[in-house]
Amino acid sequence: MTKFHYFISKNVFHVSGKIMKKDCFLCKTDSTGNKYWYLGFLLHREDGPAVELFYGYKEWWYHGKWVDCSSQEEFERLIKLKALW
Repeated sequence: MTKFHYFISKNVFHVSGKIMKKDCFLCKTDSTGNKYWYLGFLLHREDGPAVELFYGYKEWWYHGKWVDCSSQEEFERLIKLKALW
């Protein structure tokens, strides 16, 4: 069963019985094996895809913004170029 988080205030939220600050990293895994990485409230991961679904689909996110790429190398190149901002 997936454990969801909810907001307590602007900078603090609750995850599976624990109080987390906005700048904390969190990896949420559901019962099917899907993985989601968060930085506080936003999907975010720099060392791999922030969304990995059990059947192999991947998405890269940077501070809550979806990055249209298909590999870690392409993601890192786009971030360095700041092509998204």
